[in-house]
Amino acid sequence: MDKANVSKICPWCNKKNYGNPFEKCSWCGNTMIEYPCKECGNILKHSCEKCGNTLDGPAERCSKCNYRVMDDVKYSCKECGNILNHMFEVCYKCGYSASKDSNYRCKKCGEKINNPAKKCYECGYSPMKDCNSKCKICGNKLNFNIQRCKECGYSIVDDFKYYCSNCGNRLNHSLERCNVCGTFERDKFNFKCSKCKSPISNSTSRCEECGYSVLDDAKFKCNKCNNRLKNPMERCKFCGYSRREDSKHFCKNCGKEGLINSSSRCTYCGIIKAGCNNWRKYNEIYDLILNDKIIFTDFKQNCIEYLIENLVAGKSFLNKSKFFQGNPFEPKSKNNKYINQEKFKGLRAIKRFRQ
Repeated sequence: MDKANVSKICPWCNKKNYGNPFEKCSWCGNTMIEYPCKECGNILKHSCEKCGNTLDGPAERCSKCNYRVMDDVKYSCKECGNILNHMFEVCYKCGYSASKDSNYRCKKCGEKINNPAKKCYECGYSPMKDCNSKCKICGNKLNFNIQRCKECGYSIVDDFKYYCSNCGNRLNHSLERCNVCGTFERDKFNFKCSKCKSPISNSTSRCEECGYSVLDDAKFKCNKCNNRLKNPMERCKFCGYSRREDSKHFCKNCGKEGLINSSSRCTYCGIIKAGCNNWRKYNEIYDLILNDKIIFTDFKQNCIEYLIENLVAGKSFLNKSKFFQGNPFEPKSKNNKYINQEKFKGLRAIKRFRQ
């Protein structure tokens, strides 16, 4: 919708407003965006299908009864018609996922990706880098609209208000079970165990009565040889292929490729949990100081390797002696393996604070 074509005259009360036409009317409190009929052009004024309360938009959650038309949306597998929890879920009956048919491409290198907002495995580009979202409180730049601000800790999610559709009790999130009347929105889907017909929370949940889950009979196949698998990530016993081999993980510190998974250690820079966004939490930088001189500076894991390679001490001894908590290095009884431990007596590891 073109913002320039949206009138500043409120379509609800016909009074003039000043400022952004996408804000709420200062007279009646309704959003001033107009929704024209696709057939005749008549301006539509939406109302809740359950209670008739006036809404700003067709997909808005009603402030009176908490109903939203999206609550009735159900997803089904395109191959076999089985009911799914979300549109990209892997079907437990036939193994199909709509993500296989996605045709999204990286804007920079053109590599195929599963999600338009996903980081490209080839070049590392993510469209989220071009996002111009800012914190509503302090103006700090955000990667996406609902991200929690690192400066002030605010997120627009904090302003969201959820209410029980049955009794109106305030909820923390839309899928929370009401602690007053026990209403749970997922109960409306009426998922039942296919064996004993007892109620279950979603289509793949394990039944509390008989212990059965549809995943027990799920049909997953190898993408290369079509051999039957127990789960979609299992390594095929016939051809040895696993879907994990197609996933590419990059080190968050040096950007090098080759991690087995996001929690692996990078063989280039040495950090652990190299593919995790919070890798800095697990990789403190230390100065190794001997006789008031810094002899080595690096991540903790690399410091440990330095001491091992120079025959000073082993990893278990360094951890037990609380060396990295500030205690000076004290050699234990003579050890033929670590022959240089006496030379490094009094060595200290001082944590370096990042700028």
